[in-house]
Amino acid sequence: IPASLKTVVADQTVSVSCTQVQRKNGMQFKDFKFKLVEGKKTLSMGETKDYVIDETKCSPELIQAYAEALAVGEKLPEEPVVTVTGRGGYAGGTSARIPLGKYIYADKLTAAGLYVVVSEGAGQNVYTGGQVTPEVAVYYGDKTAVTAAKKDKATEETELTAENGKYKLKKLEKDADYTLSYGANLAAGKNKGSVAVSGTGRYGGSVTVKFTIEKKAIY
Repeated sequence: IPASLKTVVADQTVSVSCTQVQRKNGMQFKDFKFKLVEGKKTLSMGETKDYVIDETKCSPELIQAYAEALAVGEKLPEEPVVTVTGRGGYAGGTSARIPLGKYIYADKLTAAGLYVVVSEGAGQNVYTGGQVTPEVAVYYGDKTAVTAAKKDKATEETELTAENGKYKLKKLEKDADYTLSYGANLAAGKNKGSVAVSGTGRYGGSVTVKFTIEKKAIY
């Protein structure tokens, strides 16, 4: 019995593989390197293969308009979407609509342009025997300003973001601008902890920052 492509994509039996694309002139659907993958098998596109794609709602004009609005912080227009219809063993049921907006970004997070402050408050970076996940504050800005902040080990938000201050960095918002992924963070020691900051929304790219996990005091 042919599987429903809509169902297997929804339950992630078949996953969508796309490359993040930074805003540029002449963006096209092919830039996403779109693939459908089931386990270790990449499905094949074509009328006599596994699926076909309708790019009507993913034209270069729609992609460009979405990217430009994202870059200037305007209300986002219609999101680029591809419609995937199963063939062969995936011909059962309805087609899957797959939005591509989350794969488009305007600015890339890099180590040179990102300043991450790992919280040491309330013993958040102290060894516990389990995964250590301290809160972090993420700031974005000019390479020179980020370098200065790192050198000064500045931590105060008002100082880092002041418009007439030394750094003039922008504080990013969790979930809206980035997501966090912590390492194992089980052992105490210098640079034994790590957290990856991955861009979302208008930001792309990912930066991993290491921090010290302090030993637990023994009384």
